[in-house]
Amino acid sequence: MMMINDKTIYLNSSRLFWKLDPWEDDLRRRRRLIRNQNGSVHNEATQKSSFNGIKDDIIISFIQEENLLKQQKIQNFNQTITDNDEILKVDEKDLDQDFSGPIRFSTECSLICGINIIRGTLSMTHNVMLFDADEYDESYIKIDSKMFSYIDNIHGKWHFNEIRAIFSRRYLLQDKALEIFVSIRTSVMFAFIDRSIVKKVVNFLPRVGVGGRYDLNQYPVFPWIIADYESEKLDLNSPSTYRDLSKPIGALNPTRKSFFIERYNNWKSDTIPPFHYGTHYSTAAFTLGWIIRLEPFTTFYLNLQEEKFDHANRLFHSIPLSWQNCQRYSSDVKELIPEFFFLPEMLTNYNHYKLGRTEDGIKVDDVILPKWAQTPEDFIRINRTSLESEFVSCHLHHWIDFIFGYKQRGPEAVRAVNVFYYLTYEGTVNLNSITNPTDRAAIETQIRNFGQTPAQLLTEPHPSRNSAMNLTPMMYNVTPEDVSMIMKFSSNVPIIHVSANTNPTLSIQAIITISNKHDFSINKYHPNASTPT
Repeated sequence: MMMINDKTIYLNSSRLFWKLDPWEDDLRRRRRLIRNQNGSVHNEATQKSSFNGIKDDIIISFIQEENLLKQQKIQNFNQTITDNDEILKVDEKDLDQDFSGPIRFSTECSLICGINIIRGTLSMTHNVMLFDADEYDESYIKIDSKMFSYIDNIHGKWHFNEIRAIFSRRYLLQDKALEIFVSIRTSVMFAFIDRSIVKKVVNFLPRVGVGGRYDLNQYPVFPWIIADYESEKLDLNSPSTYRDLSKPIGALNPTRKSFFIERYNNWKSDTIPPFHYGTHYSTAAFTLGWIIRLEPFTTFYLNLQEEKFDHANRLFHSIPLSWQNCQRYSSDVKELIPEFFFLPEMLTNYNHYKLGRTEDGIKVDDVILPKWAQTPEDFIRINRTSLESEFVSCHLHHWIDFIFGYKQRGPEAVRAVNVFYYLTYEGTVNLNSITNPTDRAAIETQIRNFGQTPAQLLTEPHPSRNSAMNLTPMMYNVTPEDVSMIMKFSSNVPIIHVSANTNPTLSIQAIITISNKHDFSINKYHPNASTPT
């Protein structure tokens, strides 16, 4: 405790500015604060003057994005940036050092860094990978000069012996990006024109592990775990302490759940499929909002918000209030980010930003904690302990089904009240088929700002963890569900026989089908399925 107190006193009392180090530990956690030579209190960032409540969901957001796109089209593109050595920090000698042999391969690509997209060229020699930003590109010219302090690798070079792993990533809901991990425990992410270019790039890179944190639109998502933010002391042995993980965040409140179901059932549109939620549980804006008190996320946030902090009522300033908001507002279905379980510094305003006052006169500074947490470190410890508890371990598979599993899409998502706006799903739009640049830019803007649902990993229920707790009464009774079975056949020939082997005394319960070509198929049967009424 003395070490924690000393650290807090030092960070608060010093006149230095701090930022989150891009260095990651073995679990991909960024946990170190380092001195920020380019830090400031952002005095130029004014507060938004009005508060009209929580913004409505995607319908209003869509109109706002359309207007923003129109404004971007009429801007004067003949902008220039100041010739500032501190901005670019390019050392020509460094670029030439150890550059051996001719270029074997090069391709156009985009460097993805937070909310920034830097277009340029990726090149390969026999032992070096190079990225060179196109400084004459219109999108590059329009980048605020303050952003360059937090954008790495604008002119980057990596020796092949520095590359530790290569992971396939999605970008704008398409499998056309790579995240490359290097020896200094950081990574860099590139997006390409299409998947065929990705394969060519991988062929020229060294043979390492091929599997994103650099795209804030695909930031890792974690669930709200605790449901009690009012008690003086938290009892982690009490089931009532925990959030019901068998329901999506938008369906925890029965009244709000009814509203979303009614919206879906009464949706009338010839072009937009029905949905429950017009906002998403994770977007770049939400991620930046959670971690707004730490650079480089502060600068990223201000760049996204036209150099203004949002009205104090809408800023993340209270954990109990944030939990209440995602239970009552139709436009708030946010889940958490991993930092809520390991980074207490995100809850303290070490850089002394002027975040304003709420309409109730409360100064927004350090995040208000639940009564049961005395310090940010205390909150993180308890929150992580709850995540790792036996109770959560036995129920987490339900939440996985919503985010990554069989309840993410299709009829099971409808039944679970878990359908989002159609452009948040992979495969709903083919960007390569949109030839009109204006139409394509509009769709990309919507995908980039409205959230991106992860790729679906499972089409069957995720198994629960084996535990003695499965034999004990639960906080909530999960009603047996008649799961919509996905029948898998070897061909499209007619089925001439179907039989169900569902006797509970048998070890294997399944549905057996036989085609007219005598092809046999066995489909696993859900043993807890209830009879539809």
